[in-house]
Amino acid sequence: MDKKFENFQKTVNIVVEKRNKSKLYNISAVSKMLGLPHKESYKQQCDQIMDFLESKKTSNKAIKILLDKIGDNRDSMCNILVNSLYELFNPESLPQKAPIKITKDEYIDLLEKKKQNKISYEENELLDEALNCKYCFCVKKLYLKNQFKQFINDEEPKYNAYAVCMNSVYRNRDITPPFKVSHSCREKYEWYK
Repeated sequence: MDKKFENFQKTVNIVVEKRNKSKLYNISAVSKMLGLPHKESYKQQCDQIMDFLESKKTSNKAIKILLDKIGDNRDSMCNILVNSLYELFNPESLPQKAPIKITKDEYIDLLEKKKQNKISYEENELLDEALNCKYCFCVKKLYLKNQFKQFINDEEPKYNAYAVCMNSVYRNRDITPPFKVSHSCREKYEWYK
């Protein structure tokens, strides 16, 4: 657990600007991840997040480190906290969507051909790569969500990211997954690391 926490601690960065410029979107996303109401105004959500973090500060090392790094500047504290927490489960290096190399229409067409057993070798290779990319992206997103919940909310993960993504990407499409498909993610995709 200590090694996991050290790796997580390295990702706790003070983020002043985030690629999504909507402050309300970012704070709503963070509130939702913390299990707090997320439909209120920015100020109300900010106060809720600050209260939540302050209540967890004494028992949670990750939150204590985050709050200690930010300091006492209350004016910008909420914005910095929200952007920092948002960065934990939505890092800038991770694309917004799985970066498959074919269009959505091509992807759907290849899935249909695969179901009908009318897919060529080259098309099958393209589809396999797209499915692998979607699988790895799914695993990474759920892994980040689980890490956030574990270290910020003190909640154990309720599901296995690998199993959920295996079902979502391969089994729900009646496609047999490649052997040890998870092992390829780190080597193939820079955003996965």
